[in-house]
Amino acid sequence: MSRSSTQSRNPAALPNPLQRDLARYALAAGAAGVSVLALAQPTEAEVVYTQVHQTIGRSQNYAIDLNHDGIVDFTIQNLFEVNLAFGYPYSSAFLLQALPAEGNAVEAASRFHTNYAAPLQAGVQIGPPALFKLRHETMAGQFGVFGTFYYFGYWLNVSNRYLGFHFKIDDEWHYGWARLTVQSNKKRRLVAVLTGYAYETEPDKPIIAGDTGTGNTDRESVEPTSEMFTAPASEAKSATFGALALGAGGLAIWRHP
Repeated sequence: MSRSSTQSRNPAALPNPLQRDLARYALAAGAAGVSVLALAQPTEAEVVYTQVHQTIGRSQNYAIDLNHDGIVDFTIQNLFEVNLAFGYPYSSAFLLQALPAEGNAVEAASRFHTNYAAPLQAGVQIGPPALFKLRHETMAGQFGVFGTFYYFGYWLNVSNRYLGFHFKIDDEWHYGWARLTVQSNKKRRLVAVLTGYAYETEPDKPIIAGDTGTGNTDRESVEPTSEMFTAPASEAKSATFGALALGAGGLAIWRHP
């Protein structure tokens, strides 16, 4: 092996200025690489909010698709029935319910009243350890027999309260909410107004009632007015009782004015 070839394989010392330049280049390249990797990471969790203004009057329901995938996640249903005797009404009934699609769930009012949906305040966390039920939950109702009227449910005459949801997207659990105002004008009408809903995109992460994705509790609200009882419920679909059977569930919350 020649002397010249041996020397060519030995590392040569670089001048200090060149070493500094190479070090700076390596740092810059490394930073650029980190930036590219950061861009390639999955997007952070976020809240997806949908603003609506939907009146749900008697014998009507409204389907909620929280993540807009074409699949109904929950339905707000306002049932109504009148029974006649000799051509005159002797009983009438309203029943406002939250109906989850199969496998989804609604937050219950308590472990003692698991058939009733909880009317949550803005700012409340929706998630564990709350109790979620896989069946329909009563929000509010009223019925009358021979002129005597009875009222029940935690959602009767409330403004800007939140339904808590637990539902699946691609076999992963997510939390969400829907904001409603519910009013009864005694005897004749029970009306709900839906003003928005939202869900958390990160699986199993709780959501705050009223969070619209800004990190702050939503301040938008709707106050009950007389128009709620007369305005048509556009795009809402009709629903009716199969039979008047409000007493079958053993109603635990009665209000008699």
